[in-house]
Amino acid sequence: MNATGFPIFARAVTPGETQFIGWLLLVLGLGGLGMALRKWNWLQEHFAWLLRWGKGSWSIPASRVGVIYGFATASVIGMLCVSDAMNWWPLGDRDYFAVGFIFWLLLGVGVFLRDYFRHLNLKDD
Repeated sequence: MNATGFPIFARAVTPGETQFIGWLLLVLGLGGLGMALRKWNWLQEHFAWLLRWGKGSWSIPASRVGVIYGFATASVIGMLCVSDAMNWWPLGDRDYFAVGFIFWLLLGVGVFLRDYFRHLNLKDD
């Protein structure tokens, strides 16, 4: 038990688990990226629930750009997990990459706002 009275069950994630999660994210991200680029209509027809920003009352449809951004983000996070588990860093200094990743996430805010205002304009028609 900790000071709040809740039991502590946390443990560190092993490198094997990190590598498995990384490969899973990488494969799913690249597969989804390929589907969004090549089979957009099929993806909209069969996986419409996946092509949305958020859940519940504030859920809005994502554009093709938003879906591509999401799958690309999953791929980047998967590559980060795999490289961390293998203690291999091909991109130079991690600190510089962290700054770039923060800019990548800020780009995601812009993509979301683009889809949100697009959704508002279509809703007014």
